[in-house]
Amino acid sequence: MKQPQFLLLLLTSLCAGCLKEPITWNLPRNNANDTAQSINPANPRAPVARFTASSTRVALGNKVLFSSTSTQNPDKLFWYLPDATPYFGKGSSIEATYNRVGYYDAYLLASNQFGSDSLWRKAYIEAFYFKSFADMDWEEWINDGWIFSSGQICDGCALAWQNSGGAPKVMTLTRDFTDMPPSATLSFFYNIYSPGGYLRVRLNGAEIWTASSYGKGNTKIRIPYSGSYTLSFEAIVGYTQSIYLNDIELRP
Repeated sequence: MKQPQFLLLLLTSLCAGCLKEPITWNLPRNNANDTAQSINPANPRAPVARFTASSTRVALGNKVLFSSTSTQNPDKLFWYLPDATPYFGKGSSIEATYNRVGYYDAYLLASNQFGSDSLWRKAYIEAFYFKSFADMDWEEWINDGWIFSSGQICDGCALAWQNSGGAPKVMTLTRDFTDMPPSATLSFFYNIYSPGGYLRVRLNGAEIWTASSYGKGNTKIRIPYSGSYTLSFEAIVGYTQSIYLNDIELRP
């Protein structure tokens, strides 16, 4: 309980003089749901802090709206959202974004002239990385040979293919990731639309997954590193061979 106690001290200092009594955790809480109680039996006119989010799973850079559903007419509402931008706010709602993959707590303090209440929802937000090539933008991916697909087989994917004879070509998509949590899960969609193509996933240059010949599907791979690493998709295609890739995710 050290983290909530620190939060209460922080919010109290930011709101010096605005609270009439010490903040108390006076109602049973559930990390998945708000309390069913709308009145504090020990202080019926004090607020009961409650809130929801527009989504509890959000892709990095996308906005999530937190909205207070607190009861008993609070006139002061304070938000604390660790690792979000912004991480602190006032009012009935706050819109925030996350820029690192992970699970994040969310806090709300509600008060009025009769008292105060606070709600801590642990690991409430899952922030994840997601990339679809349907926007035809490589973003931070370093591309060597792939193109954007607009065909019926996989419209809106990244495509590795060649239409000339000779030795098979190696094409790569590479991106650096930083501040990653331990044991993240990589998932992606692939379609090897040829009998001789290869698709490999490399992490810091080492192969961690491979597929060849005809096949497609959604694949999940546990990443054995944390912190910073380089992720690469390596396609090897010969004459008239095609490999499609899309919907790359990294989840905590």
